[in-house]
Amino acid sequence: MEKIYFQSDNTSGVHPQIMEAINKANQDHAMPYGSDAYSLQVQEKFRELSGRDCDVVFVLGGTGGNVLAMDSMLSSYEALICTDVCHIHTTETGAFEKIVSAKIYPTPNRDGKLDLNEVKKVIDEYIGTFHHNQPSVISIAQTTELGTVYTVDEIREICEFAHQYHLKVHMDGARISNALAYLGCSYREMVVDTGVDVVTFGGTKNGMLFGEANVYYDKRCYQRAVYMQKQDLQLISKMRFIPAQFLAFFQDDLYLKMADHANRLITKTLKEGLKDIPGVEVSNTLQSNQAFLVLPEDKVEALDEKFYFAINRDLGDKKEIRLVTSFQTTQAEMDAFVTSLKEIMSH
Repeated sequence: MEKIYFQSDNTSGVHPQIMEAINKANQDHAMPYGSDAYSLQVQEKFRELSGRDCDVVFVLGGTGGNVLAMDSMLSSYEALICTDVCHIHTTETGAFEKIVSAKIYPTPNRDGKLDLNEVKKVIDEYIGTFHHNQPSVISIAQTTELGTVYTVDEIREICEFAHQYHLKVHMDGARISNALAYLGCSYREMVVDTGVDVVTFGGTKNGMLFGEANVYYDKRCYQRAVYMQKQDLQLISKMRFIPAQFLAFFQDDLYLKMADHANRLITKTLKEGLKDIPGVEVSNTLQSNQAFLVLPEDKVEALDEKFYFAINRDLGDKKEIRLVTSFQTTQAEMDAFVTSLKEIMSH
């Protein structure tokens, strides 16, 4: 039996409907650099989802999207506030620091989420003091790096707090579809009505081959992004292959169906299965397609013979593992994991 993949949603393939869209876009000529018909259609789709005007800049991947967003929102003497587990801060190899040349003020997270009490401490210490980078942007990940999901009210509270201090809000939406599927609300309700200024809308982790979309609700930031896109290495000539994927992605809510499938394998199948397995510590609240489990080291080694997963933390005689599902993960694969875990933990 081949090992089953729970390493990352990046290990999945491309959804057949999206691959078909890529092939269709490959049949003829199209204008380059985002001037093609596909790009215009997807921009209109985002305006429809938003219920208002917005501007879209396509990017190659999550890190590039985040960096371009930050670059268009910040000057070098300013600073980003985020959590201490924020992907921009921990897992992008200093791309923000190199390209944006600004500073990050990380704050202690609460179940992966931003704690506004901690943010207030940063603001009180640094705003208005010319010896320090000025806090100017708050970035939140939806879903968070720990798989948890901000409620609509939590996002609104963050945006109202940020705007009170004249800060802008960026949403890292690498797994935004999973958040929408979990909350059961509309994109407009979660993003636009709450006051988010810029969103990096992910596609790669949810069935696309590559590509994300930076969605701007702040005209000044968008105008900066237009000229920074190439400078930040996110402008490709045959841009149509990104929006062509998004057209299939959004058609008949495919993106929500894929995300909901991935979520349920964690929030339903795994969660229910763990009730009958003593000795497993669940580190995060199970709300999306990620689960963090703490297991004895020998049990992790036994699981590793059958499944791919990430070791998130080494805790001495225990290890915290991360499981991630995707649209391509099957019910049978998750059932096999639950069965194997139950058997291994019983010995």
